[in-house]
Amino acid sequence: NVLDSTLEFDKVINEIEHLNEITKQISSLSLNFDEIFNKIFDYLSKTYGFEGCYLSLITNDKKYIKIEKHIFPSNINMKSIFKGEMKYQIQKNGCRTSSCIFENKVFFFTDVIPSKIEHEFKRRVVETLKIKSVIHVPVNLESEAIGALTLTTHEKSVYLSDKDIESMQRFVNQMSVMLTNAKLYEEISNKSNE
Repeated sequence: NVLDSTLEFDKVINEIEHLNEITKQISSLSLNFDEIFNKIFDYLSKTYGFEGCYLSLITNDKKYIKIEKHIFPSNINMKSIFKGEMKYQIQKNGCRTSSCIFENKVFFFTDVIPSKIEHEFKRRVVETLKIKSVIHVPVNLESEAIGALTLTTHEKSVYLSDKDIESMQRFVNQMSVMLTNAKLYEEISNKSNE
């Protein structure tokens, strides 16, 4: 159908224009890691309805996955799950974040039911964070997954189409270079201030 094709084409053009605009805005933030992360979350939150987000990156020694930055509603306490630094050992069959990175694949769960989660730690995380929906999107650098961006809802479930998920992946891939450059800049700045 020509009308459907035209509408689909218009949607793609609109998405590209929107991505270009948000990319310009984020590029103007220079290399401030917090501001870039916040702007990315703001866009994904407004566009898809997510309420929480955390960015996990593989550490330089490739032994751990570290939660570099997170944003959650004020009634959610992410630090209550971790003792001290928010990192955990990389395990091939570990949590969904690990699977997302290892398999370089998106994982999306719409209606999360804690009682159906067999693994005790994973169930506790979902219960503590009151997660209703969650999506793990790989953060790629030159087609290699170096981390994952995890988005969550806590009040209500969110429903995404395959096209929404593909659009989100494109956005995260586009933002990954800015995120990693800003993170590297932050690390260099912190070392020079020691």
